[in-house]
Amino acid sequence: MLNLLCKDESPDAMCEVMNEIKKDELDHVTIKNEVLRKYFPKSYTPKQMQDTIIRLLEKKKFDAQNSDPKEFTRVYQYLMRRGFRSNDVLRAMKSKQ
Repeated sequence: MLNLLCKDESPDAMCEVMNEIKKDELDHVTIKNEVLRKYFPKSYTPKQMQDTIIRLLEKKKFDAQNSDPKEFTRVYQYLMRRGFRSNDVLRAMKSKQ
């Protein structure tokens, strides 16, 4: 069938072109409105939702960049010496990151 459409191109070349990721596809992320509405008040506008998402992503990036593995280990060891259970300490510390 593909050969009938374009005799110059092989079926493999056609598939390769069709499966290429287009530049426009890389420039956008789409999240359906009904998915977002689960996490925001009904009164929020799309702009408010976007601003909130961006602010949260920037905060998460900042927190990840400023986390210190040595400090994490120091606090973990301190709490273990004080008798806290390992699972409880790790769960609490990871939720703070």
